[in-house]
Amino acid sequence: RRGRVLRVALVGDPQVDNPVEMGYARRSIYRDLRGRRDLDLCIFLGDLVNDNMSLLPESLSVIDSLPFQSFMVPGNHDRDVYRAKSSGSMSRPRDLSTWRKLVGYVDTSFVRGNVRFIMMNNVRHAAAGMTDYVGGFTEKQKHWLDSVLVTDVARGGKMSRGKVTPALTILATHIPFS
Repeated sequence: RRGRVLRVALVGDPQVDNPVEMGYARRSIYRDLRGRRDLDLCIFLGDLVNDNMSLLPESLSVIDSLPFQSFMVPGNHDRDVYRAKSSGSMSRPRDLSTWRKLVGYVDTSFVRGNVRFIMMNNVRHAAAGMTDYVGGFTEKQKHWLDSVLVTDVARGGKMSRGKVTPALTILATHIPFS
């Protein structure tokens, strides 16, 4: 509907570490969100868990039970951790294997009303070590982002197959830009 306000909750870093903290999150932030009837959607800005990917299924189940659609980007703690058996040190860099398996996407874009939302993973491993990270996009991600934005610009505010070019674009990531 024209002129309707889109109501979005942005939630960052629930970062549950163990089942006890999952209980705290259920009784606090997730309970608060479940009670909201004034929201159209929710965007989780990463770190649903704290290096404990065994808690991701429960986190996603709770998020799926909310009374509105939710989207999420992975944070630096939403990654599989691989430790060497003997030393306890990292045996290989963290990755998003479990995230991809359970969430299904890492980068995505969608339009609600006249707003384009672009959700992108911007956590990159630093050259300094396997647990250090920096913010940024890969060349492949930049190409994908360009293709999404060019499509909107090419429409120039015109209708295309029943869709209006978004008036506003929101880029959601885990690591803030400065």
